[in-house]
Amino acid sequence: MTQPKAKHTTAPDDLLMYTYMVDFLAWLFPILNTFPKSQRMVIVQAISNSALQCLRLIVSARSARLPRRKANLLFELNVELEVLRKLLTVAHTIGFLNTKRTENGMKQLLTLGKMCGGWQKRYEVQNINH
Repeated sequence: MTQPKAKHTTAPDDLLMYTYMVDFLAWLFPILNTFPKSQRMVIVQAISNSALQCLRLIVSARSARLPRRKANLLFELNVELEVLRKLLTVAHTIGFLNTKRTENGMKQLLTLGKMCGGWQKRYEVQNINH
């Protein structure tokens, strides 16, 4: 699967990021079902939890009223996206993800990270000005 195409390219950054994350999850979960059953309770659970935590943080940041709170949630999101990248790397290293799928996942996470960084900078600037 190629990089997700957002359905609403004129949408606000936060909605666009939410859409990309949902597209990433739709790509990720069928792939996780192909992992060996013996590993589903370990690596699959860790990857699933991390990916769903990213979605929770996006929703929380979209709902947060205070710029400082948004900035903190976006920092947490950035960290969780990095954790998710590392987990995909581990899955690739132990042979559960082929190179093509790993590269595709990394590209999607890179896009999400860039979106998060841009969104984060906007609220950090607001935080400094207030």
